[in-house]
Amino acid sequence: MQVNNSLNYYNNVSFRALPGGKIRALLINNPEKFQQIKSHLAPLGDANTVVDIFTGTKQFAKDKIYSLRIYNKVFGSSYNVPIDKNNIEYMPAKLIPKVESLTNKDIQWGEYSLFKSIKDFYSGQSFRYKEYLANIMRCSKEQGIELGPAAKKTFEDIA
Repeated sequence: MQVNNSLNYYNNVSFRALPGGKIRALLINNPEKFQQIKSHLAPLGDANTVVDIFTGTKQFAKDKIYSLRIYNKVFGSSYNVPIDKNNIEYMPAKLIPKVESLTNKDIQWGEYSLFKSIKDFYSGQSFRYKEYLANIMRCSKEQGIELGPAAKKTFEDIA
């Protein structure tokens, strides 16, 4: 069985929701703050849920914008949802306080929205989406990444 290397970085703490690479990069010179964020996110969400800052652009301008988004490693970062629609910033560092103020309800809402958007996307395809999603989950499990019991139940309960 293959072990996911990114989990090894966090093996000293029992994590659930994890801070992503952009947050880690912003706080590289402030390890105490990064540790606080890791500790804050520890009791929230699924073991493979990642909270991170994503880069985007405005529709009619070239300005970079940043938003706080959530994704699950089982499905990959190409499937992500914003945690809050009003969290768009022009400087990614301004999103760090918003990470610190996240609650369990925010993370659960994000996971539910993510799972719903994945199911909605695949249910509109012509192939049998349930088999395809089961295959994604099976391949991830072979790599040592799988949904926890609560997240799996949430995912399965979405029609």
